Amino acid sequence: MQVAKWYNGTQMKIAQTVWTGLQYSFLSEKGEQLSPFVHCKEFMMDTVWAELNNKPISTYGFLYHPEFFPKVCLTETRLLLRNWEDKEFVQGVQNCMRFLNQLERKLNFNPSKAVEVTNPRGMMYVERVPVMFVSGDPKWMLSPPLLSLYTMLLRVGMTYTKGSAWVFMKKLMKGKERSYGREDAWRLTKIYDTVKILVDTKAEIFGTDMKKNWPTTRETGDGKVVAYDIHENAGIMCFANGKAKYICPDWYPPEPEPEPETQEVLLEQ
Repeated sequence: MQVAKWYNGTQMKIAQTVWTGLQYSFLSEKGEQLSPFVHCKEFMMDTVWAELNNKPISTYGFLYHPEFFPKVCLTETRLLLRNWEDKEFVQGVQNCMRFLNQLERKLNFNPSKAVEVTNPRGMMYVERVPVMFVSGDPKWMLSPPLLSLYTMLLRVGMTYTKGSAWVFMKKLMKGKERSYGREDAWRLTKIYDTVKILVDTKAEIFGTDMKKNWPTTRETGDGKVVAYDIHENAGIMCFANGKAKYICPDWYPPEPEPEPETQEVLLEQ
């Protein structure tokens, strides 16, 4: 598989909390790289929000303009992955597919597939840096939390070898499996129960209206939702801890009505 056109822009001052490990970038339906490779997976959410709402974004130095950049493919989740520090990167991605496919079967999602890019570019002093193209079910882009979860699972599964995906994640959280990302094990402990519910319920809480899940308005505050709000408050971690509720309340089950207070009736003796 070849990339038809690599990104050749000059976004060099993107603020990220992580500067090592797995990197992500979208690939258009025509085989064009949409943006530079980034370590922060939540920039993928920003890009989809911009595409669906036809709005240019600039988040922490990350730029995407849906009119002038290649288009996000909405019929398939198409990602480029790379990690120039990992000598076993290609095998790791293939292992990850077997990990991820177990969860996708439960979700009734089409299985993700990965192939190596045959025309990768070099970087710095490295002549050739392996790149993998991963194609997944478009439902992974149905909502920001799902896309955030997908990109996280792509990183988590890099150290998977065999057996149950759930057992692997439990071992990872206990430190009995190697963590690929710096904080993956810790993050997994925060979202594991939520992930289990999403998989068991086939992510039905997000419905089928993709546009509704990537809003530009909200009922609280100034009433607006911008890419920064999605980036900071709509990922899988924020969904799990309830912080994403102000972005899209419909992602959460309605709170039960409080029971009416009962008053004691004193009967005369």
